[in-house]
Amino acid sequence: MSGVVERLVTILKLLVPEGNKKEWGASEIALRSGIPVGTVHRILLDLKKNGMVIQNDSNKKFRLGLLIMELGLIARSNLSIM
Repeated sequence: MSGVVERLVTILKLLVPEGNKKEWGASEIALRSGIPVGTVHRILLDLKKNGMVIQNDSNKKFRLGLLIMELGLIARSNLSIM
């Protein structure tokens, strides 16, 4: 695992809901990814600041944000152009 972008993409992929689990803590993501928890937490806070993840105020866990959906919809509409 090298660059920041690679780590960021890894974290976003790990935030995809699995069954009933829709939110993940920084420690859980660190354990699953092998990225140090401090690095995971810093990236999550940057993603939160930019609307890509949402943090649950009560349990402090993270889930994908609306910007991810917006970007996905834009990408999907661009595919029909090709």
